[in-house]
Amino acid sequence: MGRLAVLVGTCLLLPSSLGADNQAIAPAIATKPPVELSLPELEPPAIDDTPEAIVPGEHVRLDTPSGPVHLWWPEGYDAATAVTIVYVHGYWVDVDDAWLQHGLPEQFGAAAVNALFVAPEAPVTKWDDVNWRSLTRLLETVGHELALPRGPVIALGHSGAFRTLAEWVRDSRLDTLVMFDSGYGSMVPFRDWARASPKHRMITVGDDTREWTSYLNHWLGTKVTLDITDVGDPTVRARIASERLVHIKSSIGHMTLVTGASALPSVLRMLATPLPIE
Repeated sequence: MGRLAVLVGTCLLLPSSLGADNQAIAPAIATKPPVELSLPELEPPAIDDTPEAIVPGEHVRLDTPSGPVHLWWPEGYDAATAVTIVYVHGYWVDVDDAWLQHGLPEQFGAAAVNALFVAPEAPVTKWDDVNWRSLTRLLETVGHELALPRGPVIALGHSGAFRTLAEWVRDSRLDTLVMFDSGYGSMVPFRDWARASPKHRMITVGDDTREWTSYLNHWLGTKVTLDITDVGDPTVRARIASERLVHIKSSIGHMTLVTGASALPSVLRMLATPLPIE
């Protein structure tokens, strides 16, 4: 490969909470202050909910001019029928720390779906520039190293990822958007993207952002509203599989959504075909 890449196996320890408290997210991008900001110390969190089975997979880390990009695909992966799921982390953690502290490969493995997972670098604070303004450029970068699946492209972003997602809704490569408690800032770009094509699918998860995502879904006329605990039920997921607009309400906590080892895998199962697990 043309860039530094490290191939590793998936470990089986699953963290569940971030050491640093969730920080407030301002809707607007402020002017960068003269003082230098430092990231909080991240301690390995305690395991809170370990899934019964985690599908192992392969992991490659790419070094790019726009920051690291992690790639992960499960055992049994079939590129001919797979989808691409791009996971964008939120503020106060970079992608390398999110990969480990949030147990992303374990959660991807717990989802047990046929997908290529892509986790790029994203802003760590509201003063940082968006690393990947073009989803197409990110996919082309990945495609130089690994053949992309033929299926849809899905972007799932948590918290401060809203700034990256707001750029990507202008990109024709985006098929499905999952706002995973990332309904900050203006909802207009997301509303307009959902309305632009009957082929655009949007799933919103609102915990800290429940008020804003509820307004967004009111504008869109979303007819399917669930609780995050319902999404773990396979019969519920099957019933809403063809729904284009889905709103999911949560009260489990902004960070627990991405570190609790239950909500994220359950939502991921809404997005791709299950792996044939023996």
